[in-house]
Amino acid sequence: MIALGDAFWAQNPNSNNPPHLYFVISDPRRNAGHILLVNMTERRAGSDESCLLQPGDHTCVKKDSVIQYAAAIFPEARMVEQAVYKGVF
Repeated sequence: MIALGDAFWAQNPNSNNPPHLYFVISDPRRNAGHILLVNMTERRAGSDESCLLQPGDHTCVKKDSVIQYAAAIFPEARMVEQAVYKGVF
């Protein structure tokens, strides 16, 4: 079961961008089975820098990156679990 703090590579179903590392930042047990997902993306001019990641912070961070809160999605946890299991996410 997907839980608060989980992370996985996925492609946002609302975009054609390459996969990004997504983080679960809400507890589905407290949100009627939904989860809030945010992704890590390359730092660019104008990026929200409230969570700045640099190479060395984690093995997945290869260049200056940020958490893209403005692109957060709020899907049902079970739908994400099914997609991950099928290899869609």
